[in-house]
Amino acid sequence: MKNLLFYYFLDLDNPSPIVLEEIEYQIKISLALGWNPKDILLVSNKKMKYDNIRSTIVKFPKFDCGKWVYKLLGLVYIIEKLKIKDIIWYHDCDLIQIENLDYKLPEGKDIGILLQPLLSLGCIFFKDTVLDLFKKTVQEMIKEKGYSDERYFKRRLKENRNRFDSINPRYNIGKRKRLKRYQLSKKPIIGCHFKFNMSRRKIGGTIPIIAKQAMINSKTKKIFNILKTLWEKNNINYKSFIPKDCLSLLKSITTGAKAP
Repeated sequence: MKNLLFYYFLDLDNPSPIVLEEIEYQIKISLALGWNPKDILLVSNKKMKYDNIRSTIVKFPKFDCGKWVYKLLGLVYIIEKLKIKDIIWYHDCDLIQIENLDYKLPEGKDIGILLQPLLSLGCIFFKDTVLDLFKKTVQEMIKEKGYSDERYFKRRLKENRNRFDSINPRYNIGKRKRLKRYQLSKKPIIGCHFKFNMSRRKIGGTIPIIAKQAMINSKTKKIFNILKTLWEKNNINYKSFIPKDCLSLLKSITTGAKAP
């Protein structure tokens, strides 16, 4: 399986420092979880290098439609130009992996995607046979000047339901319907969305999930510690998000003592 990070900067002269930091820490986390550097793909229109992983450069014309069309264009490029035959795991730059992946795309399926309680393209598993679905969605978004990639991709679901595998929400806990996703998830959780700028509105419900799992899971605890260095560097009061029954986790990370 390949671990894909893709981001297309609309303003290359002023790239978002938050996104750049997200990409840097995504790579740190992937390596900490044991990913082979050869299996981590960084694709962007910006030249980057983190831990000897360099970005593959892409460039697309400007289109008068939603910015999410560039994500789908990137996925089309990766299939057509990089010619990867392995399963590809794409996830948004703000989706943090906190446990090893155990997903396998079923035989006869082209894409694994969250369908319940909502369709989300923030975390997908796919192989090259899904190319026609991506390309048709891009064509429609450009022609109709559409904004939402997920709204347009729902059309593909209606047309080709047998090619989709519905993945468990454990791979994609996000802001939208977060509680419902968590309730439907098998445990442990594997992927959580949150913005690295740590606004209370965007991450308040995700940090407790990571903290609770870190109390009983050594891999999640390792990731929590990596994130902790980021939050402290940015002077973020992350401790205010930690549930009371997880406060010993902070002590164990700070002092090296074992959490009970």
